[in-house]
This record gives sequence, C-alpha cells and structure tokens, in this order.
Amino acid sequence: MRKLDITNNSVDLLLFRLFLLLSAFLIVCNASLAQNVSRTAGFVVYIDAGHGGKDPGCISNGIKEKDITLKIAQKVKEQCAILKPNLDIRLTRDDDTFIPLKDRIAQANKADADLFISIHCNYFRDPKVCGTETYVMGTHRLEENLEVAKRENASILLENNYSQHYDGYDPESTIGHIMLSLNQSAYLNQSLELADLVEKQQSISFNKNSRGVKQAGFVVLRNATMPAILFEAGYLSNIKEAEYLQSSEGQREISESLIRSIVGYKKLHGFHEEIIVAAVPQRVELNSMNPFKSQSDVKVLQVSLEEEEEEEEEEEEVYSVQIAASQGRPILQQAPHWHNITDLEVNQIDGFYKYTTGTFSDMSSAYEHLESLRRLGFKDAFLIKK
Repeated sequence: MRKLDITNNSVDLLLFRLFLLLSAFLIVCNASLAQNVSRTAGFVVYIDAGHGGKDPGCISNGIKEKDITLKIAQKVKEQCAILKPNLDIRLTRDDDTFIPLKDRIAQANKADADLFISIHCNYFRDPKVCGTETYVMGTHRLEENLEVAKRENASILLENNYSQHYDGYDPESTIGHIMLSLNQSAYLNQSLELADLVEKQQSISFNKNSRGVKQAGFVVLRNATMPAILFEAGYLSNIKEAEYLQSSEGQREISESLIRSIVGYKKLHGFHEEIIVAAVPQRVELNSMNPFKSQSDVKVLQVSLEEEEEEEEEEEEVYSVQIAASQGRPILQQAPHWHNITDLEVNQIDGFYKYTTGTFSDMSSAYEHLESLRRLGFKDAFLIKK
C-alpha cells in the first residue's frame, strides 16, 4: 500500500483536504443534531431576574429589588430540579450582574424559547397597597400602569448609547411610553393566557391578593418572539409584603406558583407529556411570614401539580367587563356612549350600583370587548370574574 504523500503529490493533497472538510462537516452535523435533540426534548422557559449590578431597581424598607428578583428566579430553577415538571429553565442572569434590557429578551429569542417571564417587585407611595400584578405588552389606560412602566424602563438610562439601541426611545418622556406601548406583540393572546394563569395561581395556591392582568409598554418585552410577561411579585413599599418577599418561604411559594402556571400553560396548549413529581415531604404552611394568610388558612399541603391542574380545569372561569359604579343612586346613563351598550347588567351590592356588560369564557375575547368599550368612552372599564 502506497504511503500518502501530501507534500509532493497534488492529487493526494486534494484528497487530504477533502477528507478534512468531510470530517469537519460530520462534526458540525452531529453537533447540530445534538443541539436540536436538546431543544425539542424540553420546554424552554427564560426567567429574567429584573435589574442587577449597578441597577438596584426600587429600594424600600431596606430591601433592593434586584436581590429579591434574583432569589426568586434561582428558586424557580431549584424547584424545577425537585418537582421535575419537564421544563428547561434558563436564567438571563444568575448573579448580581447588570444586563441591558435588549440583551435579556435577545437571549430568549436566540434560544427559540417557548416563554419569557421577567420578575420584578413593585413600589407605591401608599404603603398599604399590596398584591401581585402581571403585565403584557400593550397600551396602558391607567396612570398607575404608566408609572410602573416608567420605573421599570428607567433601567436603560444606565446603558451606554441607549437612545441608539432603542430607536430614540426616551424613558423620561410620557409620549415615548405611549409610542412604545403601541408595539403590540404577535403573541398577545398567548401572553394574556399565561398572565392570567400566573395571577390565578397567586390567589388559588397561596391566598395572595391578585391585582390582576394589566397592559403597559415595557422595553424588556419589546421584540419578544414568544409569549412574554412581566410579573410584579409584590410591593416592597408594604412592610409585611417586603418581609414576605425577603423570606425563603415567600420566595419558594412564589417560585412554585410560577412553575404551576407554566405547567398549566403547557397543558392548555397541548403539551401532554407525563409530569414527574418527586416525593416532597409533607409540610405545614404557617402564616408567620405570609401577610395574606389568617390562622384559619394554616393547613397541610399534599396536592401534586397534576391534581391542582385537574381542580382548576373543573372550575370554568367566566369574565365580564365592569364599565361604571355609583354609590347610593343609579347613573342616569344619558351620555351618548351608554346607548351603544345592548347587554347592560346592573347589580346593587352593599349600597353600590355596578354596571357590567358581556360574558366570556376566555381572557382574549374579554380583553377585546374591554378595549372596544374603552374606545367608546368607558376609559375606566376593567375585567371582572362573574
């Protein structure tokens, strides 16, 4: 057999180069195949711990938002390792690092993620205000929603050349926020579904005060190529809620409720693979740190993820839109926009007259009706559960 001579024979040199190219091609194919198998084997969810590094977020009662959001995000990943719900949880940051807002969603887009959840903590000048809120990208109708968006978007001021990266967007301009909020996502309906599941879990699983699903313009949700939400886990300006958010128990409860919401979303969209739940020791839920529980709520929780999902499915949610309320006497309804309501329902409860319209079994249809009513002139209309 003739020995290969790559220095003197041009044919042998050509064959040798072809051999190297073929080897490289096979290596790349194998790597790509392995990557595809890894991607399709799991349901990829990006958990974004808001703020970080030089951006502390809101600070109240001696607690920094960036620290709480990171601990909750890490807890989600830790709890998934225990509960094994077949989720591929990835974090935009796993330490106290400053990451530009555009790079957070870019990580999820590049990974072709299935969901994106940005975790934050809230703040309000009234220390009595408490509860969770979940936002999707959209127009903010209430001044309160605008203030939340302004505060969270202010992080870009810490970035270099932020005006170039965000098409001239000015986080200190009200007009800029209005223009940003018009950037509707192609995944709005799915985002609303996920947001609704998150808020339901807050009240169902741990008896927390849900302030509902809302819309506003958030930079971190801009350009998302998957359903994306921003979750406000609670108010640091409320001393009891701040203590709860800082506690290990509170962080575990919040992380578990997020996992249940994601599993519920998967099931809603046809992901029926078996969910493996590891053996979890029986535990008693004490109300020492959770401000939303009374002594009567102390109980032993042994319900698995699957059982909770089945219970939720049995309860059909029905939504309506409340357009107005009055105390003592009914509204005369003389304004022109009242004449466009053909299914007005008036209920008298505790001295208040409440005016509602529409009956819907799904969130997306209810939100469409809500938007049409706001366009008619009912600017303060909001969703309710019947």
